Amino acid sequence: MSVYFAQREEGGLIKIGWSQSVSARMWSLGAKLLGAIPGDRSVEAITHKKFEHLRVQGEWFTPSGELLEYIRTQAQRHVADTERIQTAIRLPESLLGRVKDLIPNMSLSGIRATEVGVLRIAMHKGLSQLERELQQQKYCAPSVYAGKQIQKAIRVSTSMMSRMDEIAATMSQPGARVTRSEVMRLVLCKGIDQIKLEISP
Repeated sequence: MSVYFAQREEGGLIKIGWSQSVSARMWSLGAKLLGAIPGDRSVEAITHKKFEHLRVQGEWFTPSGELLEYIRTQAQRHVADTERIQTAIRLPESLLGRVKDLIPNMSLSGIRATEVGVLRIAMHKGLSQLERELQQQKYCAPSVYAGKQIQKAIRVSTSMMSRMDEIAATMSQPGARVTRSEVMRLVLCKGIDQIKLEISP
């Protein structure tokens, strides 16, 4: 988990935020990572308070010399998202087709989105969505994808893996165990649906 400092354009406002997947968050913001410190939402709140006098709106702050100096001296030692493990998952071909359809709309000027990048963002968004639904006891199953399965390798943070294992345990019933792979497919389906909603005109 990291508290990050991000900027969309040189000289622009700086966002101080928190994420379990900073690389996916940078992509969704269309921003450049300036630095990060280890921490959770409580550290984010403390950092916001420290720079309250520079707040413009929400989590966006004026790029003052004081804030830039803090990022330069305090936020360069922590490497966000370093604890990642490689995993393989079998995904329906139709789901991967939907991922490929999203790529042109997610590409930024000069930066082309990749299939793996879209999968990572979908995993991040879908996991948050599924956790909300389970917490509110309003779980909604996405469309079932049938047909040919294709194996894909994806790097996932250990914290995301832990969260998916917790969901699998929560969803499992006596005699009907839910696997991490099933949760990953479910998370990706929900994440892709979420991305599609966000980028639709």
